[in-house]
Amino acid sequence: MDAKSIETLEFPKLIERLVAQCGSPGGVELAGALRPSADVDEVRRRLSETSEARALAQLKPNFRIGQAPAIEGQLQSATRSAVLPSSEILEVAILLRTARHVRNQIAPLGRELPQLSRLAQRIADFSPLIGEIESTIDERGEVPDDASAALAEARARIRTIQNRLEQQLERTLRHAVSEGIAQESLITERDGRYVIPIKAESRGSLPSVVHDVSSSGATLFVEPLAVVELGNRLREAHREEEREVERILRALCAAIGGEAGAIRAAIRCISAIDLAQAKARLGAELDAPLPSSDDSLSWIGGEAGDLVLHSARHPLLTGAVVPISTQLTAESRCVLITGPNTGGKTVALKTAGLLCLMAQAGLPIPAETGSQLPVFEDIFADIGDEQSIEQSLSTFSAHMTNMVRIIESAGPGTLVLLDELGAGTDPGEGAALARALLQELLEADCMVVATTHHGELKVFAHATEGIVNASAEFDAVSLQPTYRLLMGTPGRSNALAIAQRLGMPARVIARARDGSSTDAATMEQLLGELQRERDALQEQVRAERIARDEAEQIREQLAARREEAEAERDAMLARTERLMEDELAALRRESRQTLKQLEEQRSRERAAEMLDERSSKERQRLERVRRERTQQRRRREAERAEAPEVDAGQLQAGDFVYLRGLQEPGEVLSAARNGSLEVQLGTLKTRVRVEQIERLAPAAARRAEDGAGRRTSSSVVSVPRPPVDPGSKIDLRGRVTDEALPMVDSFLDLAYRAGQTRLEVVHGKGTGALRRAVREMLRTHPLVTNFESAEPKQGGDGVTIVRMVG
Repeated sequence: MDAKSIETLEFPKLIERLVAQCGSPGGVELAGALRPSADVDEVRRRLSETSEARALAQLKPNFRIGQAPAIEGQLQSATRSAVLPSSEILEVAILLRTARHVRNQIAPLGRELPQLSRLAQRIADFSPLIGEIESTIDERGEVPDDASAALAEARARIRTIQNRLEQQLERTLRHAVSEGIAQESLITERDGRYVIPIKAESRGSLPSVVHDVSSSGATLFVEPLAVVELGNRLREAHREEEREVERILRALCAAIGGEAGAIRAAIRCISAIDLAQAKARLGAELDAPLPSSDDSLSWIGGEAGDLVLHSARHPLLTGAVVPISTQLTAESRCVLITGPNTGGKTVALKTAGLLCLMAQAGLPIPAETGSQLPVFEDIFADIGDEQSIEQSLSTFSAHMTNMVRIIESAGPGTLVLLDELGAGTDPGEGAALARALLQELLEADCMVVATTHHGELKVFAHATEGIVNASAEFDAVSLQPTYRLLMGTPGRSNALAIAQRLGMPARVIARARDGSSTDAATMEQLLGELQRERDALQEQVRAERIARDEAEQIREQLAARREEAEAERDAMLARTERLMEDELAALRRESRQTLKQLEEQRSRERAAEMLDERSSKERQRLERVRRERTQQRRRREAERAEAPEVDAGQLQAGDFVYLRGLQEPGEVLSAARNGSLEVQLGTLKTRVRVEQIERLAPAAARRAEDGAGRRTSSSVVSVPRPPVDPGSKIDLRGRVTDEALPMVDSFLDLAYRAGQTRLEVVHGKGTGALRRAVREMLRTHPLVTNFESAEPKQGGDGVTIVRMVG
């Protein structure tokens, strides 16, 4: 880009404001060196970073780069194996922590911020190096004792020697004070040695080494010979400490030097992100909407190559800035702006050029959506008069020199900005020269924005293809410029009107009008009429726009009313639909409830039938069991009545006896000895105690046994098993109801057969469902007389005590 034109368009002033927004030395350096690019891809990359920085401000409004000290000097020293002071190493740690912070915050945002995320992902993970520095140097910049075992040992030795040295010095000082050798109890230090002050005349009274003398010469600072050896040892201990600290710092610096390349790469990434954020902050300061936070950047570098500005503002102006709109296309590549002095022509010229430079540098531009900017290969500007922003004066010769340079360099893809074209010389020659320059630039196929006061150029622009007239608007009533740029209409200079507004005497204004050339007067009159016609046309257009807006407003109101009516109808239908759905839901609930009640009633009736049927069966079974037990009891009583009394001493082999709990007799195999005897029970031989013998078998039983024995020697006596004792407790915890109830029924049956009368059913508390089911069963069971909950200490409601019949 042309450096002189960049300076003329005041681009460096924007760079100064950009630099002020940066937070890191690297960002400041990048911002200061920022220049417009002529590469379309590079321009879009820069604008994309700015757009993402704006998005970052929305995603993470509190994110800041943080401290990023300049550490290039430290990196160079560390690379050369130099030992850095601990304070400089801490600055490296600060930079590394900033790099880690930037990486952690931005790298994960690859979908939202692809370019900034890629920059952050290039930052290496410096956590190990950060941890090494933090464990070696504390926040005060000192190396702690635990940095190494050798350092801890050296410092412990220093403290021990120092304590002994101070104790010895205190004893010596007390003695010196008591002897009048020293005036005060003071221990101080000179050249790293501990000394005490003594009177100069008492030097010989204390064997010592003089290290300093007071300014008056009356006091000597001496090191007593008694502590010289301790002082030497203390100094040596300090040297050991310094050597160990240097070794530790050297190792740290070697680690930093090994990561120097990665650290420099991280600094570049941090600086680039800082610059992007600075551009976003500058855009907010300038109220520049382009690029937005989600911009597709279709407005920059389009194939058509048009320059279109909508509501563009000069970024360096303050206050109520009037925006301008203009456009250059392939059909109209030159805009010629005419109009009064102080009307804003030069500002419009500079605005167009400066916004192009800003966009190609990746800076936000203060122009509204709909603007289109090409990427120019170069931008040339010849600007300078008393009405310019910086009051930069220039001569006709300087202008011509500049124009020669521009004509030699201008071509396709360039923008040329010319202020006061043809000024500074004879008006006729100046106008002719201006026409020739415009024709030359049009033939060079570049885009041109020029300002002039020459009336002939207005006619030339109107008659020449590719040139469009534009004017800086002037209010003829208030005699004030409006600073609006009007495309398609040449402007009047209004020199006499401006002079009159500024206080020029009326007689002078009258003479000037009388002295104006007829052609000039006619031209100004035509322009005035054209201005009035344009104003009338604009008024008509404004009236039509107002009428159209009113019609649109009425249409919108009718549409809104129709939408409201439709919405109300939809709401009514929705309410009716909801009511019907609620009624249908209520009907369904009632139906389900009725069905449920019917099902429950049928279930209860079926359950009652099943219960009655089961109760009947159980009663029949109970009666049958009772009859069997009665018959057995009567039979046993009859047998006992027939059986003689048992005399264990008279029992002999071959006798038959009944044992307690058995219904069939057994044969005695041996006489009683030591209170027991051997008995044959079917095929089973066993030894039983005499107390287990209930009675002797009657003769009929013995005969039956003998006959059976004679019929077959291989027959087996049927010895029924005694009833199995199930115990007095059953535990149902963890069982479901369908599984538990059959277990309780079987348990009750076995317990009854075993003669149990009191049982415990453990079912737990839980929800109470199992307890209720068990007790409902017990309530109708024929073998149960009653039941109740156990005592609290025995389980309470979690255990049911059952009382059995018989």
